[in-house]
Amino acid sequence: MTGHTEAPTATGADGAAEIRCRLCAGPADRQFIKIVLRKYRVGYYLCRNCNSLQTEEPYWLDEAYRSGNLADVDPGPFMRSINSMTALYISARIIGLPPRARVVDFGGGVGLLCRMLRDIGFDAYVSDRYATNALARGFDDTGAPADIVCAFEVAEHFADPQEGMRQILDRGAPVCVVGTDTFRGQGEDWVYLSPLSGQHVFFYSESGMRMLAADHGYHYERVGNLHYFLREPLSRLRGGLLWRALLERRAKWVRAYLALGLTNRFAEADILIAKRRLEAEGIDKQEVPERE
Repeated sequence: MTGHTEAPTATGADGAAEIRCRLCAGPADRQFIKIVLRKYRVGYYLCRNCNSLQTEEPYWLDEAYRSGNLADVDPGPFMRSINSMTALYISARIIGLPPRARVVDFGGGVGLLCRMLRDIGFDAYVSDRYATNALARGFDDTGAPADIVCAFEVAEHFADPQEGMRQILDRGAPVCVVGTDTFRGQGEDWVYLSPLSGQHVFFYSESGMRMLAADHGYHYERVGNLHYFLREPLSRLRGGLLWRALLERRAKWVRAYLALGLTNRFAEADILIAKRRLEAEGIDKQEVPERE
């Protein structure tokens, strides 16, 4: 993330009345102004072309990420990972991907979701240039082809959404799943704007996501705040099943099923993988602790 060396303060200028959309380059008109990070007056702009909402050029991002990749006001990474794991499990089964589908968690942070996915049988890996993978060590993304590339609560952080989404979609996976709240005309009180953290800077409309899908050769489906980019379109039957299965009252039963089925089987297999890797690198296998 890069920022300008000089930034306007809360008493500074309010910025231009119109900017160019960072996603589609269409004209975007200022809708309102919010105080970001408790001190910067920041304009929020609505694109006339793709109907997405965005801040002005986010010069404050270096400051917003100073304490790490998670916002100081973000209490929910664990529950979010549980929900994301459940959504991916449901999606993979309905779309028809293999049980051991290879998943790349783009922007996966410390590796929490990756570890959860591996514990229910996925061949999952982490990709995140801004965080250290502490919970799924040894399973960093190598760039190998994936069955699914997912990005949960990542896309709204992109200062350059065109480039950020390109990094996800250009992996060429048959399925990409992007989890971010959909902009549907919400106003300045929308909690997802998160001006206190300063990290949410772009808010995608459905039409903006459809444009991205078409530009990268994907079919597009939206289920709530999950955006699916698919090489092959879903049949009406599978599309309907996906909508119904992801409803909260049904998804909770899948969460319970996954929790009841958890064992050490996949974690123990990963320990063996780690041992073989260390042995191949000439490191004494005794340095890898046995699981109790």
